[in-house]
Amino acid sequence: MFRQIIARAALSVCIAVGCAYAAEPVPLSGVAPAATQASATPAKKFKVLVLTQSLGYKHSVVTRPGNAPGALSLAESVLSEIGTKSGVFDAECIQDATLMTPDKLKETDAIVFYTSGDLPMKPAAFTPVQNWLRGGKAVIGIHSATDTFKEFRPYFEMMGATYLRHPWNHGAAVSNLEPKHPAVKMFPVEFDWNDELCEHQYFDPKKVRVLLAVNTAQSSPKLPKMVPLCWVREYGKGRVFYTNFGNSEKAWADGSFRAHVLGGIRWALKLDDGSAEPNRELCENEDTRARLAVLESHTAWLNKAAKAAGADPAAVLASATKLASEDKAGFLKLHESIATARADEARREGALKPKQKPNDADVKAVLQRRKEVVTPLIPKKDPPIR
Repeated sequence: MFRQIIARAALSVCIAVGCAYAAEPVPLSGVAPAATQASATPAKKFKVLVLTQSLGYKHSVVTRPGNAPGALSLAESVLSEIGTKSGVFDAECIQDATLMTPDKLKETDAIVFYTSGDLPMKPAAFTPVQNWLRGGKAVIGIHSATDTFKEFRPYFEMMGATYLRHPWNHGAAVSNLEPKHPAVKMFPVEFDWNDELCEHQYFDPKKVRVLLAVNTAQSSPKLPKMVPLCWVREYGKGRVFYTNFGNSEKAWADGSFRAHVLGGIRWALKLDDGSAEPNRELCENEDTRARLAVLESHTAWLNKAAKAAGADPAAVLASATKLASEDKAGFLKLHESIATARADEARREGALKPKQKPNDADVKAVLQRRKEVVTPLIPKKDPPIR
């Protein structure tokens, strides 16, 4: 039989202080936050505008209680508490993007976006935000900030990417690529994050410094590319910090996540040093590592396919490994072919009744597909010497 595949607006403004969410359960990362030296408190508090307007999917953590006028959402409350306890900033919480006027920007040092959908801002109204940021201010994007203005280039180029989907509904293994950077120094080099994580598009590693990425080898499903989760970039004289963390209530109660958010805000406000120089070579290495991890998940199938084609499995695997290491486009094509073949085999097997054997036509079709996929990987023999 074939081997079965297991696929897997309330509009209000308020100056917010205080928070009712102080409890800290077992960290989502599975480890206690790393001990860090106390960071210097600025002589004067910064003013941070927290925008949590949702015109797309609305996360529960940015939903304000409907029966308590003036009450804040969980994310707004925690951000306000972080600012107050750290002495770094005061948070002004809004759920209406039209309030980000040029006059409001003049008194604002940073904007936190936890938003979704196309906000009620015309392109011309976004230009002052860009100029404000280029002048030396800060933008912080949290989770669905990349699910905002998804086809508006000035926004997603500023933020660094656009949300595509969330393959990891319950988390994945994470690699800390820059463990000394102030925005992620609270995390170990490798850890698990047990909350929704997303894949992005329009991401350009030539413009950002990636701090956290999915560890493909230790995660499922496996994507044949690096999947960044947190990055920083410079934007004129300003700074941008983005984290994909922060989907659930568990995250906002987690000590390591709170330290992560504060670290990112401090960096974006230029209170702490940390490079934003694009780490392209590191990203390319992560990209290759991801492809090799995906190839490993196909090894058993490739062995069967090689035998079906009368080829040496070791030689076929060596060709596939070379492809994964040196030819990104070529490997993606191979991966798609294998994934399609395996899905077809799973479909055929799933149609069988208990103890029923596949018919000859199905067996022939499966073997033929395996040969077609693996044939380009079979090393060509040198012609005989005459």
